[in-house]
Amino acid sequence: MQLRKRASHRIKNGGRLIQAADLVDSQDLNQYGQGQIVTLTDSDHEFLAWAMVAQQNKGIAWVVSYDRDFVFNQEYIISLVETALKRRHFLFDSAQTNAFRLFNGPGDGLGGLTVDYYAGRLLFTWYNRGLYQYRDEILQAFQEKVKEIRAIFETIRFPLEPSQAPHQQSFGPEGESDFVISENGLQYQISLGQDWMTGIFLDQRDVRQFIQSQAQGLAVLNLFSYTGAFGVAAASGGASMTLNVDLAQRAQEMTQQNYALNNLEFDSQNQVKIMDVFDYIDYSRRHQLRYDLVVCDPPSFSRSKKRTFSALNDYGQLATRLADLVNPGGLLILSTNHSVYQREAFENDVRKALNQVGSFQLIQAFSLGEDFPTTVDFESQYLKVLVYYRAS
Repeated sequence: MQLRKRASHRIKNGGRLIQAADLVDSQDLNQYGQGQIVTLTDSDHEFLAWAMVAQQNKGIAWVVSYDRDFVFNQEYIISLVETALKRRHFLFDSAQTNAFRLFNGPGDGLGGLTVDYYAGRLLFTWYNRGLYQYRDEILQAFQEKVKEIRAIFETIRFPLEPSQAPHQQSFGPEGESDFVISENGLQYQISLGQDWMTGIFLDQRDVRQFIQSQAQGLAVLNLFSYTGAFGVAAASGGASMTLNVDLAQRAQEMTQQNYALNNLEFDSQNQVKIMDVFDYIDYSRRHQLRYDLVVCDPPSFSRSKKRTFSALNDYGQLATRLADLVNPGGLLILSTNHSVYQREAFENDVRKALNQVGSFQLIQAFSLGEDFPTTVDFESQYLKVLVYYRAS
């Protein structure tokens, strides 16, 4: 495949994702099947890298190696697994944490696959059919190199064949799908093999730890709370109260369960409210309710009978409304995992919004942790979390 000049420059600088617009002749793609290994060349037909043809959203292929002598075989797959394990040795050795990202797609060398480690259980998530062609070889490599695997679960995120199920357990005894993990000494309930969601977003580990460290004596509002993990972190850190708000009915039971796992009372001090989050924001503004720490992690896109929300288009307006809920001296934590919403644009939108309503200072920012290695492709660096202090 011959790439255009701009795409060639990106690949030379460590880019991994190839799109149809990157090709000099888009008809080149018709020559190759999903999972096929092809060479990438620049406009002068000079070698750039090896790539795997793998349709995934707007992507058509992923770089797998920049080595001219590369061979994609079992030995190479094993080498990637070994490198990934070494990169996470500090987490395997941790007495406080036993759940983390074990393999992070292109950041670990294979676009289209993530592997999460949950207390001895592995969750493989497959994002394209190209890499899935090598499923057996990849599973074998992990089973060979990861010690004491209790079970393996798989989730498929690409269009399915009629015979395929989106979720399955492919290794281990029954009864391994529901269990408790530890993260920085806190306990969270996990469910695998049943849904896209598992019970916790592993990429927010550092943010939960930050909230726990800051929460002493604070009134905390957790919006789009899911299973209440931010609220649990705040309550365990000594928050004077925590309120978790989410529209999903299941959030009630899952949040109460996580609080109970950490010996936190669910009463007037710690609560969950099941309602439209945007309605609750409006309610709080009308009644002048204020909090010392507000954390908001909305979906990238949502639609209800009342409204449509797009992080890319509407986050600035959301930040303006949230600012009214923060006490002077309080913290506002804003998060997005929208892969197309680049950090600079996110920061600019939020800064402009907050400048209109008060004196807010950006004091900290979070991105993906060490177990989520990324590439220079901005889609790889999807998590953006901004922490603002309200002076007045």
